[in-house]
Amino acid sequence: MGPAGPRGATGPRGATGATGPEGPAGTANVIYSGWRTVNFTRTSRAPYYYTANLIARDITPEIIDKGVVIVYLKTSTNQPVQLNIYEPNGYYLYYKLHYDPPGYPGNILIYSDSDHSMDQFRYVIIPGGVPQARMTGPLPDAKDYHAVCLYYGIPE
Repeated sequence: MGPAGPRGATGPRGATGATGPEGPAGTANVIYSGWRTVNFTRTSRAPYYYTANLIARDITPEIIDKGVVIVYLKTSTNQPVQLNIYEPNGYYLYYKLHYDPPGYPGNILIYSDSDHSMDQFRYVIIPGGVPQARMTGPLPDAKDYHAVCLYYGIPE
């Protein structure tokens, strides 16, 4: 075989191809965890209560300032319930967001009047920069776990 010849002239432009199928619905930059168990610890002095720490590395100062964090509890009934829960009989289960100095993960500190170490928790983070104009329909009721998952495309 001999040496390669000179490069030829560019050919004519081809026809435009057909439009591809629409992609799956996205999660609009929403961040969510899997279902996790966390260990609750009883406080050492009255009034006695239990605390747990759910590490959420995606919680940043910007999320705390501009975003929304929703925490859900799933008990043995397998029905997710949004925290914070306060009932007239004195039962409570609530959370606080915490971000340590840079380089440390964000935390969801959970407080309760009982031990929930056997239950599962999941968080959903909606960053503040998610423009409402790009979403369709009214925002879901955050208490309705299934509606939140459907709206943001979160696998249950």
